[in-house]
Amino acid sequence: MGSHIVAVHHSNVFWAAEELASAFEGEDLRKLKVRAGEHLAAILATAYLGCAPIAIDRAGEADLVFDLSRSNCIPQTMGLADTRFADFEIKSLKGPYREFDASIDRDALEGRVPHERVYSSTVRVANDVLALEGMEAIEAAVGQLKRKSGDDHSKNVFLISHFLDHPIAEVTDAPLLAHHLAPLVDVVGVDTVWVLWAPHSLTMWSVRNARWANLLFSATNEGASESTLDDDLEVLEQVELEFLRQAEGGMSSPYLFRLNFDSTDDQRPA
Repeated sequence: MGSHIVAVHHSNVFWAAEELASAFEGEDLRKLKVRAGEHLAAILATAYLGCAPIAIDRAGEADLVFDLSRSNCIPQTMGLADTRFADFEIKSLKGPYREFDASIDRDALEGRVPHERVYSSTVRVANDVLALEGMEAIEAAVGQLKRKSGDDHSKNVFLISHFLDHPIAEVTDAPLLAHHLAPLVDVVGVDTVWVLWAPHSLTMWSVRNARWANLLFSATNEGASESTLDDDLEVLEQVELEFLRQAEGGMSSPYLFRLNFDSTDDQRPA
């Protein structure tokens, strides 16, 4: 069975980061929790909806509020209800890596050799991650949207799954993961559930359409020279670096990482 795809050019994601940074002052931008990946959700939602949010959880509001009258996006094409406003609640899936990363930063700031230097995690299938940590986060987000979001607002959940918190076996198929994912038949009360498998893939479950879609954000022009892209970093990592520079918050991000392998890795005993 095939899967639905919605693709944007990678330049759209760079535009979204700039649009977000120019729409809010530094203090508001810093309300986006970097370690939770909220800035990544805001950038990607902006890229796909075609406009920056009008509010970032200022006083008990949803994490992101979009005014779709400012967008050229047709809400139904993204699975959203046909309303003027779209609210997003962002949830980062629980996992040990970001605390491990933060502990290294703390030790470095205090001039100490990092106490924790070895990190390990178990590879699982994506559906197991969604069924456990994912559903826990979705239920929490739905409850918050019921309290925060108006009846005439589209309600949406955005999950962030860090690869080192939850390494998934399907990463070899990235960015096309939608066909691996089981339907979220028990999710009610929201229009969509977006899942960023950071930093490689973005998928979206549409309650209205009862299907998963791949949201591709690293498209390039065939045969064109993409000199602005760094082959050593994922597109989203490059966008994030630029966003953090513009936000000027001195923020450190656990989503900027690189995995290195040497020629002996595949020769080590299991």
